[in-house]
This record gives sequence, structure tokens and C-alpha cells, in this order.
Amino acid sequence: MLVYHTVLLLHILAFATAAGAASLMHFSEHRRAHGATVGEVLQWHRVMGKIARAFPLALLVLILSGGYMVSAGGMWTWKLPWVQAALTGAVLIGAAGGMLGKRARGDAAKLIEAARANPSSTAIPPLDPMVDTLAWCNTAAAVAVACIMTIKPAGIGCVAFLVAGYAIGLLISRAPSKQPVPASVPAA
Repeated sequence: MLVYHTVLLLHILAFATAAGAASLMHFSEHRRAHGATVGEVLQWHRVMGKIARAFPLALLVLILSGGYMVSAGGMWTWKLPWVQAALTGAVLIGAAGGMLGKRARGDAAKLIEAARANPSSTAIPPLDPMVDTLAWCNTAAAVAVACIMTIKPAGIGCVAFLVAGYAIGLLISRAPSKQPVPASVPAA
């Protein structure tokens, strides 16, 4: 049981690492979206790139440790709906993460080119909106997978959690992030 509990601890630490990295990623996304100059936007975009390195490793540890616990635990099988749903969610999160990385690299190229011309310019090139959308969908899907792993629902419940997770992520990504600034402020 010592090995099982050690693997469980690794599983929990991998989830905590991914959750912390996601929090920092969303903070950096917000700062990037509100950057005043191309140089500032590029700086936050680079921070996002460094944070993103944690996700593939955390996902790999989650899949391997989860697989070990299912196989060695004796209580569960790979045929259980919540095990299959969690694995499906992890694969979807990984695939979306790959798309997210590719799109973010495209944004980086645009920002680097604009920063070379004038880093203090306020003419920020348009960034791919799917970067924020995929990031929020992945975060919400990870929470959905955590709920599936905790509650262990039947088949349709697993599907409902995953669909709800992605839908919530989509809604969060589309929520306005700025308060409108009044055109004129009355003089005092």
C-alpha cells in the first residue's frame, strides 16, 4: 500500500501543479489582454509560454499515476465509465493544449515582429481569440474531470460533466474582461 499511496500523492501534486499553473496562466492572459504597448503584451505572452511548460508534464503524471491506481488498486477496472471519461478528458485536454500552443506561437511571431519595429507602440496586432478560449475550456474541463474522479457518476453523468466543463469554459472565455470607460467625465 505504500507504493499506491505514494502514487496517489504524486497524482494529487500533479493536479495541484496544473491548477497553480492554470491560475498563473489566466492572470498572465488578463495582463496580456490589457497591455498598453506591444512590448508589455509580448512580455506577458512570454510569461504564458514559460508557464505552459508545466502542463504536459503534469498531464503525463496524472495519466500514468491514474493508470497505476486503476490497475493496482484492485477496486476499479478500465471498463468503469468514470475511468474512461477521465482518460477521455485527459486526452481532450492534451489535444486542446497542443492546439493552444500552436496558436500561441503564431501570436508570439506577430508580437515579436511588431516589437522589433517599435516596442513602445500602442498598435498591438490582433491576437488569436482561440488562445483564451482553449485555455479556459481546458481549465473548466480539468475541473470537470476532477469532479468525475471524485463523484464517480454513471455513463451519462460522465458525459454531462465533460460537456458542462467545456461549455462553462467557453462561457467564461467569452465574458467581457473590461469595464467600459465613459467617453467623458464631468468636470468637478
